[in-house]
Amino acid sequence: MKHAPIALCLLAAAALSAAPQAASQAPAPRRGPGLADTLVLARVNGEPITLAWVRASFGARHDGHAGLLVGEEIIRKVVDKAVEERLLIQEGRRMGIAREPRLARDLEAYKDMLLLERLEETALRRAAEPSAAEVRAAYDLLPRRLRVAVIETRDEARRDEARLRLRAEGFEAAARRLSVHPSRNRGGELGWITWGILDPETEAAALATPAGSVSEPFEVPGGWRMVKVIEERRESPPPLEQVSDRLAGILLARRRQALETGLLDSIRKAHPPREDAAAVRKLLGSADPDRGRPPDPPDEAVLVTGAGGIELTAGHVRHRAKRSGLSLDAAWKKALADTLLIDEARRRVPFDASMKSRAAAYADAKVREELERSVILKPLTLTDAEVRAFFQSDPAAFSGPASYRMRHIVLGTRAEAEAVLRRLQAGEDFAALAREVSVDRRTAESGGDMGWVEGPAPAGSGTGAGEGVFALAPGGTSEVVKTALGHSIVQMLEVRKPQAPAFEAVRHAAAERLMIQKQHELRKSFVDRLRKVATISVDRQAVDRAVRIQGELTGRRLDPGAAAEARR
Repeated sequence: MKHAPIALCLLAAAALSAAPQAASQAPAPRRGPGLADTLVLARVNGEPITLAWVRASFGARHDGHAGLLVGEEIIRKVVDKAVEERLLIQEGRRMGIAREPRLARDLEAYKDMLLLERLEETALRRAAEPSAAEVRAAYDLLPRRLRVAVIETRDEARRDEARLRLRAEGFEAAARRLSVHPSRNRGGELGWITWGILDPETEAAALATPAGSVSEPFEVPGGWRMVKVIEERRESPPPLEQVSDRLAGILLARRRQALETGLLDSIRKAHPPREDAAAVRKLLGSADPDRGRPPDPPDEAVLVTGAGGIELTAGHVRHRAKRSGLSLDAAWKKALADTLLIDEARRRVPFDASMKSRAAAYADAKVREELERSVILKPLTLTDAEVRAFFQSDPAAFSGPASYRMRHIVLGTRAEAEAVLRRLQAGEDFAALAREVSVDRRTAESGGDMGWVEGPAPAGSGTGAGEGVFALAPGGTSEVVKTALGHSIVQMLEVRKPQAPAFEAVRHAAAERLMIQKQHELRKSFVDRLRKVATISVDRQAVDRAVRIQGELTGRRLDPGAAAEARR
């Protein structure tokens, strides 16, 4: 069976729109099934909605923070939202959206991404974890600070010419004349470095070269280098505990790269891919095609076919280069590496239950998104007249916040503040009292003047004590209010109400708000029609149990020693 052309560039393209969301929708792998996986909170046309699915759905909409799912009101709302999502997914399936070729390709790409993640975790990341002794050895190199310069050439002929010229002209002149490194305009100088700053090859050469000397040429990806150590000094590094995590991260990244290189070499030997060398040369030797002129090779041209049938096309490489800002050569190398790793992952990584769950969640998310895009929101239109009418219905909604100039007197206790308030009510001067008794010395000398501030909310918005303060008329004085500084009495000095903006100044903001409103209305209308013909049941007892589970789980996270074991 021939596999669809997939590489990580395709995976990223497919995943950018939905994979992160869908991936977060899937529960994290667990040691075994538990109550959260089996507790059914509701059924939609017979299909169960479990607490695990609700957790995942909530986490997807809140950047993975499923731990915020706590409290009866929130959980009941989230269950209702999960019912809505399930209705949309079921309708999308009924309409055949899941069978669309593009969605099927995206799903296969996402499955490959899951396999690749597992391969990288098991074959690369775990094996690359540095030991405490290795971190200590890296730390012991930190006192050495080297001022270095480099010459980089693309081939051996230029390398040998650079060696001759630096002997005759000096390192700086040779670097300016022959180096292809970005530092050439500075005579090759990179400045002061310590361990972990440079790539491993250049760092190793620098550490082995005495001050004032130039290393022998050494090979780096894409060419050759020589490094000069201009001078060396020693400095005391921060304590080990402050930098150990950073050092471990550098060691991990370096060893992981080395392991990946070794794995790719072993894949090429054990399962050699078929490469169309002529097509690759055309791709890498071509500039961007002229407008209207077809690319050579065409996007559908297969550059590499893995032993397992995976294909890498010219279009994938071009797409990756454009999306990531890489050169075609760099994009080709990265895409080729990813293609070979996916090919290997398909051979050696089992597609387990956790992956199946995540893939199912991804497929559901894609069906729902496509239903919204191509069906629910398809009738949506927005005319200039509608936007203008929307703005004119409430111009003040597009105004900035009002500004307030106030002064205050701050006391340590409510009793003290109430005593001062009585003195104010008896006619004493506010500014004089602020200078006399306010504990906020930053404003006391200016009679408590706080300057101009923006109000957080208009009167009537339910913001508590702050609402009363901002509702004061100029010259008005508040009751005692509790603030972060203590117990305060506030006097309003001046109010600047915002001016309603001109339509042209907020046209785009008005269009965006109206678009969101119309999208919400279309979704609600569509879901309401589905609800009328659906069979929906919510298990109130199960929801109550979910409330307790989430509460105990949150308590355990906040206080593991005091909270009970969360029910599973």
